[in-house]
Amino acid sequence: MAADLKTVRCKNLEETKKYIFGSAVVVGYMMSRILEIDDRHQPQAAFLAEAFQYINFIRDIDEDNKRNRNYFPQDELKKHGLKDLTFDTIGNNKDGFVSFINEQLDRYFSWQNQAIAAFKYIPRRYKIPLQTAVEMYAWTGRTIRKNPMVIYERKVKPTKIRIILTGLKKIIGL
Repeated sequence: MAADLKTVRCKNLEETKKYIFGSAVVVGYMMSRILEIDDRHQPQAAFLAEAFQYINFIRDIDEDNKRNRNYFPQDELKKHGLKDLTFDTIGNNKDGFVSFINEQLDRYFSWQNQAIAAFKYIPRRYKIPLQTAVEMYAWTGRTIRKNPMVIYERKVKPTKIRIILTGLKKIIGL
């Protein structure tokens, strides 16, 4: 995205959501059209796109720091006593960092739960890959919640075998 070619800093949630709209929500709308989902469920498509993009922001904090990007609302960082999300800053305020990450994860899970409400309108052949993706992103969120510092140690991603097994469980209805 063109915005990623320069420093990215969002002052508040409104700016963060504006960025997400251009990078993910429009894709969610396009996919809902392809899947022939009724337009009444566009809000849920937006929530799913926002949720997926947001968990990526959380997971990629360390990587984005190196590129001078921070998509999180600066006013929320400040509320937790953080000027940024660099390792040095969070090392001096680990409690504030953990509190901040938990707040962001709460938002992610809320958006995702609002999106799931429309899954009953999605044809089964499309629902299975979406449900698998939702579960894998949720796994990422739960893993980060257990140890928020993990994002500075490694990129939190499910293994291929976990993804395949989750997809198979969705296929057989477990």
